[in-house]
Amino acid sequence: MVSMLRKASVVVFAAVSASSLAQLVTLSNNGSLAQLNVGTGENGAFGLNNWTIGGGPNNVGEELYLYRVGTQAVDFVNDISAPQIDQPTADLASIGYSSGANLFDLNFRYLLTGGPPNSSDLGEVATLINNGQSDLVFSLYEYDFFTPGGQSGGTGTLLNSSTIQYVSPGGSITVGATPIPTHWMIDTTSNVANAILGPGELTDATSGFSTDGHLGFAFQWDVVLAPGQEWQMSKDKQLAVPEPASLLVLSGLALAALRRRRR
Repeated sequence: MVSMLRKASVVVFAAVSASSLAQLVTLSNNGSLAQLNVGTGENGAFGLNNWTIGGGPNNVGEELYLYRVGTQAVDFVNDISAPQIDQPTADLASIGYSSGANLFDLNFRYLLTGGPPNSSDLGEVATLINNGQSDLVFSLYEYDFFTPGGQSGGTGTLLNSSTIQYVSPGGSITVGATPIPTHWMIDTTSNVANAILGPGELTDATSGFSTDGHLGFAFQWDVVLAPGQEWQMSKDKQLAVPEPASLLVLSGLALAALRRRRR
């Protein structure tokens, strides 16, 4: 396994290694396509690494989840275990990981909703279950590196306590979450990566951050679960290319449908 120090030293997590084959899950709906690498080991860009609308450019460098148990080192969720994959429809997938050593299950559900010609929505629900006999002290991180319209540069803004919007020359991405994150961060991709993989503590800064290069942002949730307790986080990503105003078309649709299907 490549050391955490080496992973933190690269510009984005995607650059670590591609020495083995990725395990891809592909979602499609109404002209939109999203691909996630859910495999284990050092096999390239983890998490969401491809998101297109109508066959246009890729709008994401990498969106992935990391975790920490207690005072252990931060690691990628892909390294918890081999994934359990369930994809009943082309637009919906469930990815599950189970940690025998730390006695928890962590499951993710994704729902893609396309809105051609210039918008797409990805709803995500993460569920954490403590299977142990003692409290589980857990941190979940979501790292985001997007390239709306296939372009870098632009400005990231904290719209409210649980929503970040990134506007680039090629479009925009708005990411909102429930419950409110414990911490957040907007900076260059390398600084955000180092904050997660280093101290494991996001800085709560900087809203209105602008760069001509790669902009990254992240959320962090710190939770303590009693034995048998469950915790859930819902997230919605609204992608608009090229007009940010078109974000209003799909707001919240994916999460609403995802909750209905979960029931």
